[in-house]
Amino acid sequence: MEAWHALLSRRTGVGNLGVYQLAERLADESKLVALTMTCMAEKAVVRYQKASTARINAAVGKYNTEYDAGTRSAMKLLSGCARVYAHSLRQ
Repeated sequence: MEAWHALLSRRTGVGNLGVYQLAERLADESKLVALTMTCMAEKAVVRYQKASTARINAAVGKYNTEYDAGTRSAMKLLSGCARVYAHSLRQ
């Protein structure tokens, strides 16, 4: 969210927008988000990640899939995610 807010601020070039200016910018941004989501769904956009981020996302995704399948409890999901993130902070 912070990155998106910073990007929106850079695009506008203004620190404090009026309500109508902000609404206009948000409408423009929503069109870009919709277009990006469509492109990602069609595999037209490739998302690049650092290797460490990809490993974290893969581990968390695996735990989430196990949770959705009912083979991992909520407590084990949270503790697994905590371990993954704690390990990534140590490196």
